[in-house]
Amino acid sequence: MARVRVELYYDGIGEAMRLNRVREALSRQAEGITLRARGLSEGTGATVYTESGTRPKGRPYARTVSDAVEAEHGTATTPRRRILARAAGL
Repeated sequence: MARVRVELYYDGIGEAMRLNRVREALSRQAEGITLRARGLSEGTGATVYTESGTRPKGRPYARTVSDAVEAEHGTATTPRRRILARAAGL
């Protein structure tokens, strides 16, 4: 079987990451996770929302955020629910 060699040019990757299509794809994926997380968090009082922006070196991001840290990781008095992890399929 032939070997395939791939060379990455990081200047091109940076340009590709800044395209609007990439930002839109990141936002769509984060919104899907947010919708699933809202469904899983019903009755917990958690606020779940999508946040997006650009990192200092120009890379875009989109993420789902919850204010229920205790419910995500669990504490001595709060059961671990893993709402964000489950919504993301992890």
